[in-house]
Amino acid sequence: MKTNLLKRMVVAAVLSTVWLMGTGVKARAQGQEEHRHDKQMKRREKEDRKEAKRHEKMERKRGHYGRISDDRYRAHFGREHRFRVAHVREVEGYQRFEYGGYNFGYAQPWPREWRRDDDVYVEYLDGGYFLCNPRRPGIRISLTIF
Repeated sequence: MKTNLLKRMVVAAVLSTVWLMGTGVKARAQGQEEHRHDKQMKRREKEDRKEAKRHEKMERKRGHYGRISDDRYRAHFGREHRFRVAHVREVEGYQRFEYGGYNFGYAQPWPREWRRDDDVYVEYLDGGYFLCNPRRPGIRISLTIF
């Protein structure tokens, strides 16, 4: 009788150990999968930033990069000069619009978070012009002046 009880206790201990090891393996596998997913997302974001910089560099080389004079910029551009983009047309792969006496173009898709009737403004940042939306300050569209 004591032998049967001892055998049952050993079997229960072995089964408990196997179960605990199995849950640990599953948790570790799930953690590794989440880590892989995070790394993929970071890699994609880095590639997107690299592509945007490469695109800007190519545009400058092609001579499609203009500059707005300081006086004109202060008078018509920046955060305090908001407008709505109207009459967008596609030319040579660029979406183009006119504002403040300049023709602007962008190749990026219109952000999903923006509405077409949102107020926007043109801002000079990091050596380039960007279309910004005061409702979504973290998102901007790189602009080229034609």
